[in-house]
Amino acid sequence: MADPVATEADAQCLVEGGPAPGERASIVAAGSSRLAFGEPRDRPAEREADGWARHGSLPVVDICTPICVLDHRTPIGVLSRPMSTMDTRSKILEAAERCFYRRGITATGVDALAAEAGVSKRTLYRHFGSKEGVVTTYLERREARWRRRLERGIDGEGPAVDRLIDYLHLYMYSEDPATNRGCAFINASAELAADSHPGRAIIEGSIDRVAEDIAAILEDARVPDARELAEEILLVYEGAMSVTGIRRDDGAGKTAERLIRRLLS
Repeated sequence: MADPVATEADAQCLVEGGPAPGERASIVAAGSSRLAFGEPRDRPAEREADGWARHGSLPVVDICTPICVLDHRTPIGVLSRPMSTMDTRSKILEAAERCFYRRGITATGVDALAAEAGVSKRTLYRHFGSKEGVVTTYLERREARWRRRLERGIDGEGPAVDRLIDYLHLYMYSEDPATNRGCAFINASAELAADSHPGRAIIEGSIDRVAEDIAAILEDARVPDARELAEEILLVYEGAMSVTGIRRDDGAGKTAERLIRRLLS
């Protein structure tokens, strides 16, 4: 046999050929020159063999994952393990992080998102169902990362004012200042106009948790009217975040620090 050569379409199909949740991929041989990714469901081996003999080609495969047919042009080296479901989902979500935060949710179409992730639109829809599904998961992932960062960065000891300012610093200042575009959730809230969008519940839940965190710090320090004061400090946080997103500097953060000190003086 001559040295085979894979086409770009063959390689792309292999890269995107990872199974969706609940499915697994295998290699089914059809003679010596053709291979297909996929696995028949609920089909005994003898029925499958009979199907091959009767039709003389690939049997019908009942599976949602696209079948990738390779012929004699495909080198064996291309037959590597397909990308796992988690790998593919992570690629799409990492692309969403870049696109949605830097460009905006509305400005990022599915075509652009898929291209950024290096997958097809079909693969994106298979993993998330819709752009709405990507947006919702992106927000969930960002919230989970923020809570982990908060747990690592906040000291449970010390005066309330110092703890609230430490919280403000974590809240306002990105781990990568060069890409700071203000609060991702404020930005997203402005774009998700429909109250029914599942992303709005994540955003509202996040700001409610921030208010609870502030109130807990104040109550721990036995500050009078802690709940009412917590709402005022929340407005300081959110106002500073909004101004920072517009001006792209840390001036609002410094002003917020002064306001917090005044409120607790």
